[in-house]
Amino acid sequence: MLINICTINVGVSHANRALVCNIFSYVDVLFIVDPQVGPDGNYVDGDVGDFAFVQVLASCDVEMFLRQSLLGLFDVLHSNKGNLVLAIVSQGIQQKVGAVFLRPDTRKATALDILRPYGECDIVVGDMNVRHPHWGSAADGTTNRQGNLVSTFFADYDVMVPSVSTHSGISVIDICFFKWAPVRYWLSHMAGLPHATQILKIAADSDMFPPPKPAYKKVHWNKIGDALCNIDNDCPDVWFTARSIVDGLHRLSHGRDRCQS
Repeated sequence: MLINICTINVGVSHANRALVCNIFSYVDVLFIVDPQVGPDGNYVDGDVGDFAFVQVLASCDVEMFLRQSLLGLFDVLHSNKGNLVLAIVSQGIQQKVGAVFLRPDTRKATALDILRPYGECDIVVGDMNVRHPHWGSAADGTTNRQGNLVSTFFADYDVMVPSVSTHSGISVIDICFFKWAPVRYWLSHMAGLPHATQILKIAADSDMFPPPKPAYKKVHWNKIGDALCNIDNDCPDVWFTARSIVDGLHRLSHGRDRCQS
């Protein structure tokens, strides 16, 4: 089974988050980077459509939303201020997908502490506020301290083509590092935000998901009613016959029998 994971920085905007949830309602997992938070630093309730907020991530700089039907089918391995690691089983192997927000000019010790859980990830995506020529982060090829730090930390990873958009003349970079390539990776500017939306398509084992409900045939209530009405009241087996009809309906509702046309 293929699942879509969407990541975008909404710039501390409650309205932007609602917009993203509406536009990308088809994805399975949604990572909201740099979300709006309340006075206590926790999640702010709002319109997220058919998504459900994963409550364990309160007070994190990355919010995670799941389609309602997928609740409980992913394991959150790590969540802390600024980072989140999600486990997905693919081809029988647990793959770790991390989403991160590294604020500009984060102190080196703090940045390393935030990045540490991602060393064991297979895919890392998010906004790290880094500039480095490797990623085409600026026309003049400038590199900031954070760029050097992140580049060194993820030296063992390959790098997807980053999203580069321009806002007030500043290059906005969002990067996806990976050890195993996703089925597909693409960018979307549909939300019209300074940061592009990154979307990963990943193969996940189908036994993670609930099996589809069988498509039972429609119950022919009129035929059942006729069958009950046609029972001979003088028949010594009247109750046995009626019970057989009711039992047949019970089997039908549980998928063990089907009503014949």
